[in-house]
Amino acid sequence: YHFVSPGENGATRKALIASPEKWWNQWKSLLGNRDSETEAYSIMGELLVLEYLIKKGIKAIWHGAEGGVQDIQTERVNYEVKSTINSIYQLKNKGADLKLVFCRFERAPIGTDLNSLVVRLKSLGYPEDLLEQTLEASGLEKGCTARSKKYRLIEMKSYDVDDSFPAITESSFKGDVIPKNILRINYTVDLSGLPCENIFETEQKK
Repeated sequence: YHFVSPGENGATRKALIASPEKWWNQWKSLLGNRDSETEAYSIMGELLVLEYLIKKGIKAIWHGAEGGVQDIQTERVNYEVKSTINSIYQLKNKGADLKLVFCRFERAPIGTDLNSLVVRLKSLGYPEDLLEQTLEASGLEKGCTARSKKYRLIEMKSYDVDDSFPAITESSFKGDVIPKNILRINYTVDLSGLPCENIFETEQKK
């Protein structure tokens, strides 16, 4: 209707031409389409950790939404990059050391977006086709508006997920088995006071 009718005094048509992205986001929400901005936000953290590891000379594979319990896998350590943990299995050590990297961002007119991260990772030698394949599997294909949203990284800390880390896993229950019919467990962890590596400060000093 907005395309066919210009509205009173052409107001509807003018608003559509002036801000097509705003119009699209409103209709996307109304129609129930999945909003990928939050997902782009978390994936940006995963790609920043991938970039950090590659710069350190560590061979790393990014799994994203394509599969694998943890987000990034290396020969010796697996990395889970999140602000929230969606599954208790994400903090389960499977034959490799496990680290949790917590990233915190804020929207900024001048900052980093997913498109620029792809360019940076490509320049470091990470295969562009693998990046694009994984991004597409996450609903962030080339050309989508979420990939151009800019954020400023304000915190990136790495925590060892060991026996002292406050986590709920299968071993938290009797017989190392999750009680029957429990489908999801949500809990909040206070990371303050836990030993960590402040990756963001380390990168800032370079």
